[in-house]
Amino acid sequence: MRPRLAERRAHPRVRVLLDALVLVEETHGLTPHTIVNLSAGGALLVGEPVHPVGAEVTILVQMARRRQPLRLRGSVVRVDVTAPSFAVRFSLAPKTEDLVQELVTRCLLALK
Repeated sequence: MRPRLAERRAHPRVRVLLDALVLVEETHGLTPHTIVNLSAGGALLVGEPVHPVGAEVTILVQMARRRQPLRLRGSVVRVDVTAPSFAVRFSLAPKTEDLVQELVTRCLLALK
């Protein structure tokens, strides 16, 4: 029997609607997207352009009480051109991962 996806996740995931800017190393351009699903391990973003699997990206997200946007680095691991959307697996320093987990926790508490 195959384990359910939720059981395989290393981090809690929450549905969100967060504006983000995505920087792709190859193009050096910023494009607006919306984060619709977030965890300390990754995110699902909607919007165009859809970046290809393997693309290294930096996602900029403004958080309350922070002057500078949160910089989330990772690589695209899944693409759905019909949505259009793409999933990113983060490669974060422990401090940044803690900040993302704090954001996820605040979002989960707001749902209660």
